[in-house]
Amino acid sequence: MNIEIIGTESLGVRGLSFGTLILDHHLMRSCTGLEWLERLSSETGNSVICGADFMKTPRMLLEARRKSLYRDMPVPASWHEAYGKGMVSTDRYWNLG
Repeated sequence: MNIEIIGTESLGVRGLSFGTLILDHHLMRSCTGLEWLERLSSETGNSVICGADFMKTPRMLLEARRKSLYRDMPVPASWHEAYGKGMVSTDRYWNLG
């Protein structure tokens, strides 16, 4: 995934004072999103964080790591359908990382 880095001018946030801004998880679909988040926070002088930061939990970036996760922790071809039907859970994967 390729995220275009845009400046704060094009976002219209330069000079705004908003305390804390919590951005949606979609930003974290790319490791570049972390750089953008930190730059936006620095350039605006405001606290710009992701949901994980707000909840004080680790940033996992699962979507950004999707290819390596599926390579390192493969699931059977029928797993997603079984999960949708409630026949399997994610429990065994939580402690593998």
